[in-house]
Amino acid sequence: MKVRVAPGASRDGILGAYGDALKVAVREPPEKGRANEAVARALAAALGVRAKDVEILRGRASRDKVVLVRGLGEAELRARLFWRRAGARGERVAAIGKSVVKGMWNRRPRGED
Repeated sequence: MKVRVAPGASRDGILGAYGDALKVAVREPPEKGRANEAVARALAAALGVRAKDVEILRGRASRDKVVLVRGLGEAELRARLFWRRAGARGERVAAIGKSVVKGMWNRRPRGED
């Protein structure tokens, strides 16, 4: 799974889609692998797996990473991270596990005006 990281954010969480990747915000700064550990914890919490089951395969020193989640196939990942439209203004809502995060995209996909 491709992940785009926003280190030094005000809070940890899944922000939504970023191109073909999932954008994840973490409070930790990008120093000494602290942000990478925070990314693993945030993804594990959102997907309902243990943090040690989330491994960064590529991009340990980059904002763009490739992450392996052990024990979940692609179909299960998509099922746990499903996207739907909601709200009168077309707000995007991502249901991740039991939490719901609103207003995750600032722009609409092409063709949705």
